[in-house]
Amino acid sequence: MTANCTAAFFSRGQMCRIAKKIAFALIVVFVLANSIYFQSLHDRQNQRSVDFEPAQYAASFWEELQGELYRAVDASELLHYFATDMKTAVERYGRTLGLSRSHSYLVKGAGVIMDITDDALLISLQPAPNAANIALATAFLFGNEIRDGAGIVNVSDFPSTMEFNTISVAINKIVSEEILPPVLKTVKRGDSVHFVGATTVNEETPDIHPLRVVPVSLELKGE
Repeated sequence: MTANCTAAFFSRGQMCRIAKKIAFALIVVFVLANSIYFQSLHDRQNQRSVDFEPAQYAASFWEELQGELYRAVDASELLHYFATDMKTAVERYGRTLGLSRSHSYLVKGAGVIMDITDDALLISLQPAPNAANIALATAFLFGNEIRDGAGIVNVSDFPSTMEFNTISVAINKIVSEEILPPVLKTVKRGDSVHFVGATTVNEETPDIHPLRVVPVSLELKGE
């Protein structure tokens, strides 16, 4: 090709130079195209979803949660507000996700176990045991009470609602596998119990008789 270009007329030599420049430009474009990888936001979010480890996140969440338990509201006080002044209960103690009418709370209390069902420990709050005020959940832990009641997780930190929801699954697993088994092995009616947990209540249709609480910590004391 070089010999032909040398022997050619000027116009042909000019064409050869142009052809060489075009060929060089095409080579540069080819190299760059194979060197630079553009990843869409959707692909990056999918990659984060693949890398996300719910159990690991839940373990870190659980550790941080222990430092938040001090602000749990007394169960008797919260029930009083639910019955007389829901607005104050929501504004003072509630945690709300988005524009929902349901609000989550960290709650603590002490009482006497009045009954043990397949899915709850029914507790009458002290100092005067009577009817059960609290149902400490022991089964069917599918909700977001602890995740939302803690107030330390922001949905905007996650690329998808699926990841956000898997956090609750992993948190509830800690409750069902680590918190409840030691208690359920020995608990009996008449035992005194100290608890800290989380609950979610809809302000328009509150279901509080008894108030269902998912436990974060439980301490039993026999008769």
